[in-house]
Amino acid sequence: MSEVQTIVINDEEYNFGDLTIQTQADIARVAELRREVITLQRQIGERNALLKIYETQIQESVKAAEEPETAQGLPDNFKEH
Repeated sequence: MSEVQTIVINDEEYNFGDLTIQTQADIARVAELRREVITLQRQIGERNALLKIYETQIQESVKAAEEPETAQGLPDNFKEH
C-alpha cells in the first residue's frame, strides 16, 4: 500500500496526487528555491566570516607597519647590562 502524500496550503490539507501537474511542479520549485535560499544564507555567513578575517589581517598589518622599530629589533623596555 502506498502512502498518500498530503500538503497544507492556506491551512487546508490537499492530496498531492490530486493537484494539477503544474501545481505539483510549482510546489517542487518552491521547495527547491527554499533549499537554495538556505544554501545561499550559509554561503553569506561564510563569506562574512572570511571578510572579518581579511579585515583583521589588514588592520594588523597596517598597525605593525606604523609601529616604530627599535634598535636592532629589541623591545623598548630592553636594558643592556
